[in-house]
Amino acid sequence: MKKLLVIAGVSALMSTSVFAENNEVYLDQIGSSNDFSSSQEGYANVIGQALQKGSSNEADLTQKGFRHFSVTKQLGNSNEMVGFQFGHRNEVDALQKGNGNKLVYKQRDNSNYIDSFQKGNFNSANLTQEGDFNDIDANQMGNHNGLKGVQSGYHNYADSLQKGSRNMLSYEQRGNADTLNAYQSGSYNTATIRQKN
Repeated sequence: MKKLLVIAGVSALMSTSVFAENNEVYLDQIGSSNDFSSSQEGYANVIGQALQKGSSNEADLTQKGFRHFSVTKQLGNSNEMVGFQFGHRNEVDALQKGNGNKLVYKQRDNSNYIDSFQKGNFNSANLTQEGDFNDIDANQMGNHNGLKGVQSGYHNYADSLQKGSRNMLSYEQRGNADTLNAYQSGSYNTATIRQKN
């Protein structure tokens, strides 16, 4: 059984491919020249509450495996989102609000979670998780902030907030049960963090 619900606005482009059973896509496009593409392989994967509202937003989402879930929302213009989930029961909740923001996320293995929030203009985030039960909370508020986060192992947690403009944060956690909390406020701050056990 395959389900697809699409509500499309003006001048919107959408393509989706679904393999196996019980995969679902729920998409709402409002505005002009928005582009949404998805591919799902496996069982019981869901792209729910996918929303593009504005102009020239792009999303390309891939889910392979079982019971992945993603909520993606783009509000504004020229935002870009590229996502990959492989394994079982990974979840993403991503919101872009503004113009020219970019998010790339990759999750492999099982039961990982990403919560990404971008508000402002030209913020970029690249988030990767491998292993099981890892959690990333990434928040960018302002303009031209950059974030690269990598977690590998089991039960790692990273929480970051960038508030201001042109702040750069890079972190990497490899091992088990590592915790990171990072806060940047202002402009032109730079931080690089690595933890391994």
